[in-house]
Amino acid sequence: MLLPAPLAPNTAPNKQPSSVLPPSKPSLACRDKLRAVAHKLAEQPVHGTEPGAWGVLTAISEKARLLPQGTDIPLCADEHCFGRTVHDHRFRISDILVSSCHCKIYMDTVLKELNPNGPSPIFLKDTSTNGTYINWKRFRKSSAPAKLTQGDIISFPYVAHDEASYTFVYREVTEIHSEENGTATKRKFGEVGSENKMLEDTMVGSADGPVSLDVRRPQKTRKGPKEQLASHFAMIKELRTEIKLAHVRHEKEVKELKDTIASSQLALVGNQKRFDLVSELNMELKGTIKYLGERLDASDKSQAEAGNTINRLKFNICKLEAQLQEERNLRMEYDKSSEDLKCSCQE
Repeated sequence: MLLPAPLAPNTAPNKQPSSVLPPSKPSLACRDKLRAVAHKLAEQPVHGTEPGAWGVLTAISEKARLLPQGTDIPLCADEHCFGRTVHDHRFRISDILVSSCHCKIYMDTVLKELNPNGPSPIFLKDTSTNGTYINWKRFRKSSAPAKLTQGDIISFPYVAHDEASYTFVYREVTEIHSEENGTATKRKFGEVGSENKMLEDTMVGSADGPVSLDVRRPQKTRKGPKEQLASHFAMIKELRTEIKLAHVRHEKEVKELKDTIASSQLALVGNQKRFDLVSELNMELKGTIKYLGERLDASDKSQAEAGNTINRLKFNICKLEAQLQEERNLRMEYDKSSEDLKCSCQE
């Protein structure tokens, strides 16, 4: 089988630390070569990983291969965070252009619980400042999570062809199934040799020329059929235990949710009763305000009528006082006339 030729070293100019954009777009030939490398790696089954691993990130760039984690980074937990200050040293990348928590690779546990026998979808979510590239497509914090598939090329903080980028190939770990005769499938020595040969031949260019991938990780010794079968059964038992625990947690969460809903409904009923009581009090207050308004209108009308009556009485009083004064004047004139008449008679 023909293997991809080594990639030519990247001659891109040096970048400033403040810039995260690649200096130039990769040529079609460079993309094709990188895709061929990823395709060759994806075709090879993953062996000798940690127990419970569901995926592996295989380094294909020079900077990624120089990481202390080695060539293959196993993915075992439901979520892994890659960054400059993450707690797990296996996923720590000490580079100033890499954010504290640069990106997350996680398994959709909800779909896994709904379909335990089917494949669980794997997603990548960028949480960085400079972005993460998947097959030369840039993802940012605001981007939706991207679903990963076998052979996807993941790079950050630059595109995959850049020599300053950390570039990996995502590879899925396939489960080992037993044959009809009760023995587990063994890996042939020729397959081990072919994969090692492929790892030595597939390479990404660097400033000093082609550099082969790191294959210093020792291969695990082959186990016997009984040991592999026992390991397979132990894994099945562990998975069943995890499923039972997840089922118990799910029932507990459902019970707590039901209790919360019941308490919310009781609170809603109490609030509805209080609302009805307040509505009745409001109607009574409206009736009282209407009654007091009518009384106020009647009082204003009575006050106006009383004012008119007082004004009429005042007018009559003034008129009577004028008549009384006129009568007083007439009386005084009459008395004076009487005195004058008496005086004239006496003379």
